[in-house]
Amino acid sequence: MPRYFFNVRDGRNIQDEIGSDLDSVEAARIEAVETAGALIRQLGASFWDEPDQWTMEVTDDSGQVLFTLRFSGEKA
Repeated sequence: MPRYFFNVRDGRNIQDEIGSDLDSVEAARIEAVETAGALIRQLGASFWDEPDQWTMEVTDDSGQVLFTLRFSGEKA
C-alpha cells in the first residue's frame, strides 16, 4: 500500500515524518482535505493570525509532490 506524507508550510516547514498508508492518490486527496479542515478547526480564531497563506504539499514515499492545497484568509 502506498505511503503519503502531508507536509505543511505556514511560515515554518512541518514535515510529516510518519506518513499514512492509503489505497490511492484519490484517498490521499480526501485525507488532505480532512486533515486541513482539522488543522483549521484546531487553530480556531487564531487562523486569522497565521501567515497570509499556508500550504499542504502531499508527497509519495520518494518525495515527489503529488498535489498541493493552498489556504489563506483575509480580514476585511
